[in-house]
Amino acid sequence: MNPQAAEPYLAESIVIVYLHAKDVSCQGPCGEVVSSSRGCVAVADFTISAPVPSDEADWRRNWALYLTRYEVDVAPATTDKVWHRLLDPLSATKGLIARDADGRGIGFCHTIQHEITWTIEPVLYLEDMFVAPEARRQGVARALLLRLIQQVREKGLSRLYWMTRVNNEPARALYDQLTGGPDALVRYTLRLDRQRGTLATAAIDVG
Repeated sequence: MNPQAAEPYLAESIVIVYLHAKDVSCQGPCGEVVSSSRGCVAVADFTISAPVPSDEADWRRNWALYLTRYEVDVAPATTDKVWHRLLDPLSATKGLIARDADGRGIGFCHTIQHEITWTIEPVLYLEDMFVAPEARRQGVARALLLRLIQQVREKGLSRLYWMTRVNNEPARALYDQLTGGPDALVRYTLRLDRQRGTLATAAIDVG
């Protein structure tokens, strides 16, 4: 889900997807048929809930696979901090863990709720989502998204949004089903060179 680019200071080839809370319905727990305005899907036997300490080993395994897939290097201290934030009730970073019938973690998503200037209600940003290779095409990703939609409604938020790479065709097929297609937006990123305290990119004259 997190579209890190190999060339970090250029516009990235991604699409941005907005899903308004009123657009999709979610009925039934995991393991049953869940419905939306765009059809139904029967999901496998799994559960979804917030992370707990016993999920750590499975989460770290899936997190490592996720980072490898996107060719991203994350410092071990950052991984440790992300996990601690997921368990911290005061952190803005929240998560969901999908577990199979044996309780093994087979997927996750990470979200951040924040305010925006275009609506009074806050929005929910889906930063990361991953399903283990052996658990794909079983409705796990769809169920994670539908659970997030349910959270958006319950909290009175205005929308859920996320980004993905343009060439992430399997995931985009699902996203298009749920949303009707991406927005016509391009993301730009300037990253800080922490050793020098400057933007690690070509000089830019402003004004």
